[in-house]
Amino acid sequence: MNSLRSVFFLSCFLISSHALRAQDAVELKSPDGKLVFSMVIAKNEAPVYTITHKGQPVILPSTLGVSGWEEGVTLTGKNYTGCDTLWEPVYGERGVVRNRYHQLSLSFKNKQLDELSLEVRAYNEGIAFRYGFAGNGLAN
Repeated sequence: MNSLRSVFFLSCFLISSHALRAQDAVELKSPDGKLVFSMVIAKNEAPVYTITHKGQPVILPSTLGVSGWEEGVTLTGKNYTGCDTLWEPVYGERGVVRNRYHQLSLSFKNKQLDELSLEVRAYNEGIAFRYGFAGNGLAN
């Protein structure tokens, strides 16, 4: 009986560890840590992201919403950076503006080997996305 129980638990462990390896998860927090962008990229499926504020969901699990990127998507690269600079606007209410954010750059390929880059910036005030599509070299 004990050996049967051991085999069962070992099988469950192997199955769950394979499932964990079959997906990538990334997370990006705002500088104050209150806003969190999370994305799960399951192998050969569409990337799904969520956004929370102080642990409460703001955006429920959602796909990127880009045609041709619903399945067969693979994460090919990720890079974390940040910025904390000051700049002076020509006019406006403030003489100096602080530009502070954390950034996550992600690279993807789909089944057709098309490339997509996603740049996510987390500010204390909100989350910003920018999509980039690899083309034929005529436009970026």
